[in-house]
Parts: sequence; structure tokens; C-alpha cells
Amino acid sequence: MKNLTKQENYMQINIVEDFLNRRDWQFTQLNDKNVLLFGISGKNGTFQCIADLVENENLFVFFSVCGVNVPSEKKSDMTDLLNAINRGLFFGNFQMDRANGEVRYRTSVLYQNLNINESFIEELIMRNIVTMDRCLPSIMNLIYGNISVDEATQQVLEA
Repeated sequence: MKNLTKQENYMQINIVEDFLNRRDWQFTQLNDKNVLLFGISGKNGTFQCIADLVENENLFVFFSVCGVNVPSEKKSDMTDLLNAINRGLFFGNFQMDRANGEVRYRTSVLYQNLNINESFIEELIMRNIVTMDRCLPSIMNLIYGNISVDEATQQVLEA
């Protein structure tokens, strides 16, 4: 696999920055790396986003991170809910860190042989954000509410 040059990767991260700037979304670049962090408010809540350009893999990864970690007693139920949600997804997946209960939605693409432009970046990022926002009420209801995994899954299906 041919790795892109530093200049080619720099151009890729600039496309992501341009996308964010055109929407007036404030972001931070992490320690001079190709990682951008920003928060977003959706229709159903607020969450953090991470855009990561993994140079040595020619990989662009975008995460939306739920702002609340799942408590220990709800982790098993959350795993079941995320598995049920993932079964219906064609692009990306939900995951939970079993250690700290962080829930996030990941979309990614290998970009070595692709023509990456702002339209492509917009599609990848916005599909991620919309999916997290659509599923956020069910995730939060499972954490804070007294609902079952089946009820939370049904909420996602009806959203």
C-alpha cells in the first residue's frame, strides 16, 4: 500500500478544516497532529466529534462521542442496544469502551485511491452526526430511564 506524502495528507486535513470553517463550526487541532476536535448540538442533544487522519494507514476516521458514560450496571444492556442498532446500519458502527462506558459512533474510509473533496467529507461527517443524533435519545433513555433494551431499540426504529 502506497502511503501518501505529508503534503498530500496536509491537503486532506485542509479539506476537513474547510468543511468545518464553511459552517462556522469551531474546532481545535490536537497538538499539531491531523486530529480535529469539536462539539456539536443536534436536534436531540450535544456531543463531541473527532476527525482523525491516520497518515500511515491512509485512513480518515470520524467519531461522534456521547457526552455521558454508561454506568457499570447498564453496560450489558447498552452493549445489547448498540448491537441491535448496528444490525440496521449500513455505514459506520456504534461501539462502547467497556472500561469507562464511553459510547461513540465511528465512520471511516481508506482514502488512498479516492478523490477526497469537500462533498465527500460532508457526506461522511454528516451521516455520522445525523446517526448519532437520531440514536442519542435511546442511548440516554437506556442510561437514565427505566426502559428495557427492547424499548430503547424500538425508539431508534421509530426515530
